[in-house]
Amino acid sequence: MTLIIQIIGALIIFSLLVFIHELGHFGAARLFGVKVNEFAIGMGPAIFKWGKGETKYAIRCIPLGGSCTMEGEDETSDNPRSFNHAKRWHKIVILAAGAILNLLSGLVVCVIMVANTPTLPVPIIDGFAPAEVVQESAVQQAGLQVGDEILRVNGTRTHLHVDVIFETMRMKSSEVDVTYRRGEEVSTIRVNMDYNEEQQRYMLGYVSRAIPNSFLRTLKYGTYEFIFVCRQITTSLVDLVTGKLNFSNVSGPVGIVGELGSAVGDAVTQPDSGGWWNLTTLFLLITINLGIFNLIPFPALDGGRIFFVLVEAIRRKPISPEKEGVVHFVGFALLILLVLFATGNDIVRIVHS
Repeated sequence: MTLIIQIIGALIIFSLLVFIHELGHFGAARLFGVKVNEFAIGMGPAIFKWGKGETKYAIRCIPLGGSCTMEGEDETSDNPRSFNHAKRWHKIVILAAGAILNLLSGLVVCVIMVANTPTLPVPIIDGFAPAEVVQESAVQQAGLQVGDEILRVNGTRTHLHVDVIFETMRMKSSEVDVTYRRGEEVSTIRVNMDYNEEQQRYMLGYVSRAIPNSFLRTLKYGTYEFIFVCRQITTSLVDLVTGKLNFSNVSGPVGIVGELGSAVGDAVTQPDSGGWWNLTTLFLLITINLGIFNLIPFPALDGGRIFFVLVEAIRRKPISPEKEGVVHFVGFALLILLVLFATGNDIVRIVHS
């Protein structure tokens, strides 16, 4: 029974994420008067269909994916309200709206999560954590004091304590430039970090200050948390492309649904032990991932379609729908191969777990 709840819950949440994305396209299309032929959640044959106006609505049998089918989106249409007749900037907004709504939902979730946090850990030194070998920690040896606020690590702005952790854990050498504020004075100093064998990463060795939350701080630090998650995801994508991160770490639909199912199960069976918090965090990561990934200028993705609109604007003449269709088809085929590869990773992990 628990497994059934996990699967159903995971599919509902996954469908919700897709619904949010497609709702962005749908809302923007309606805003600019572009005709929407169908708004559907899921793939494959339709289970339910309704709608008497120009737009038909459907729920399809495979609860993965969804669509907002616009007139003239993939073909030339003579209808003046078709997508191909829309202004270029209208097209860009419509294409980007799905990803933007995913990102906005992520921002809202970040604010809600911060609102439920009594205190906020910020990069202000409240104490020191000595290394095992020496009496003083790295920042203490460098001359930093209690009350100093760490503003930047290697030039990257740090609003949260996790910003500092993220930057230092990516370091391959012990030396790092730390910019800090002491009173009204801002200084930059080179710090020789300690290496923590247990966590296998470099550390500055300070205890962060926890400040009490408030309404304004909820909005402020909720936004900072959103920016941090976006930076985490974009950095991971860049690391994948550049080879710093192995593709074997990539999860496909099976892995994502499995993680969602596990989180749903924890939320139902252990609501007082952080189950709902973990599920919300996973929802946050997936919706921001969807938003960022779809804006990549790759064929078949929203970002790829936006790229073609921008090329049209530069050329000042439309690109042949047939040629664009071929490019998107090739891109879609490559994405399917990536999904199959990631699904293979999921299966291998399941077999070895």
